[in-house]
Amino acid sequence: MGLTNPLIVGNSQITSSSNMDHLHGPTRGRLYTEVDDPLGGAWSPYVSDKNQYIQVDFLAPYQVSAVVTQGSPEFPFWVTKYTVYYSTDGINYYPVVDSSGKPTIFNGNTNQYNTVTNYFSTVVAQFIQIRP
Repeated sequence: MGLTNPLIVGNSQITSSSNMDHLHGPTRGRLYTEVDDPLGGAWSPYVSDKNQYIQVDFLAPYQVSAVVTQGSPEFPFWVTKYTVYYSTDGINYYPVVDSSGKPTIFNGNTNQYNTVTNYFSTVVAQFIQIRP
C-alpha cells in the first residue's frame, strides 16, 4: 500500500491521536510530504507521550510486512523509536512482536531527510498504528 499516493489511501483514512495544530495533521504524515505554505511537511502530535499514534485504515484487511518512516522536511524533527500495532476491527489492537513475543521496538530515523524501512513478520490488518 502506497501512502504517498492519496488516490490509493485517501486523506480520510489517515488519522491520529492528536495534532500539534491544524497545519500538521495526520495527512501531512505521508512520505515525501513537502511544506506547502501554510501546511507543514509532517504530522506532529500535540504532546510527546506514549499515547500518541498515527493510524491508517486500509478499509479492508491487507497483508502488511513493513513500515517506512521519514522526518520532517520543515524542522529537524524525527522519530528515533516506535512500535507498530495492528487491528482487523479498529477496536482490538495487537503489537508487532519479536521472536520472544514482546512488542518490537523499531529503530526509526537518525535525521530528517532519509527514509528508514523496518520489516516484520507479515500481519493481516485493516488498521495500522505507528506509536512513537
